[in-house]
Amino acid sequence: MPALFCLLGLGLLAPAIWAGYQSWAFLQIAQATPGIVTALEWSDDSDSSGARPVVRYDLRGDPYQITGNAWSSPPAYAEGDQVQVLYPPGEPRAARIYSWFDFWFIPALLDGVGLLFALVGIGIGYAFWNSLG
Repeated sequence: MPALFCLLGLGLLAPAIWAGYQSWAFLQIAQATPGIVTALEWSDDSDSSGARPVVRYDLRGDPYQITGNAWSSPPAYAEGDQVQVLYPPGEPRAARIYSWFDFWFIPALLDGVGLLFALVGIGIGYAFWNSLG
């Protein structure tokens, strides 16, 4: 049983580290440009409701548009809000809205749950080991 908890915890830590590395690597090379929220895209899912921002930004006179990754209710942004848009050099269509949630929520969630499971497994294993002696 303790090994199962530890394995599950380690199984969650691996993708957390990978997702965190992906966010970190993107932030190391990204260039910033201002953007403006032009609309909110509302979820039409019957099980949940929320909105995510549609952002317009210009680079060298060319207009681009992206849609945020995170749905929220109430919406985290309003039409007309200024946001920072990050994009890899030479790839303006691969842009992302700069927010803690978009870059760090998944790694933080997986890290937290993975650590919890690993520590519970270690604690159960330690208690079991001590009960034998």
